[in-house]
Amino acid sequence: MKILDYNFEMIEKMPVTREQRMGLPFHLASKASILEYLELSEICEFRIEYHEGFIISFFLDSKLHNMLTHERIIMNILLEIGYFIQAHGLDWNLFASNLEIYIHDPEKPSFYKPDASVFKEDVKTKEYLNPKDNKKYDASENPNMVIEVLSKGTKNYDLKVKLEKYKKIASLEQIIFIEPQKLGIYNYEKIGENWIFSEHTDLTEVAMFLECPIALQRVYKKVEF
Repeated sequence: MKILDYNFEMIEKMPVTREQRMGLPFHLASKASILEYLELSEICEFRIEYHEGFIISFFLDSKLHNMLTHERIIMNILLEIGYFIQAHGLDWNLFASNLEIYIHDPEKPSFYKPDASVFKEDVKTKEYLNPKDNKKYDASENPNMVIEVLSKGTKNYDLKVKLEKYKKIASLEQIIFIEPQKLGIYNYEKIGENWIFSEHTDLTEVAMFLECPIALQRVYKKVEF
């Protein structure tokens, strides 16, 4: 299967453990139903997502420096937004990467796990019932902001495929992508019916995460390029 610049190695069934995943090609895809994906997502030891009828997995970046950089950036942002929510008495909901986000598309629904997401209201969910055992699965469908830290292996896919999918979420006000190896915050903000792009590349700049201002020097605190 080819999605834009990516050649996915098709396999019959996606593995479950991280150890099994490490021995397989960088970009994996397996055809599956939504229920099959949701079942696997609960027990899978590595990150998977669902794109238009396929479970997909990108290569695992095992370099400690890159992993630490990714986690530091997300933690810096979560802390800043958390402080903002508390200081202003807001009833927002803030989540990290384990939360499923459902992208409504009548013909080709998808499920992604952004590195962080913010909901200004209570989380609304789309529920799925497995008729085999009556087990229920659900995914959120009303985020107001999603944040993704880019990586070498996913950058083109995130900025092309996932960006266009995210734009289909009716509640979404802002989509933010962050460069981990250089200064760069790419902001897509919905103004009326249009998505407006802006970019921040200087440590002296301040980026808006919804109504929360965060200086780039805070986003990249303790990050070494």
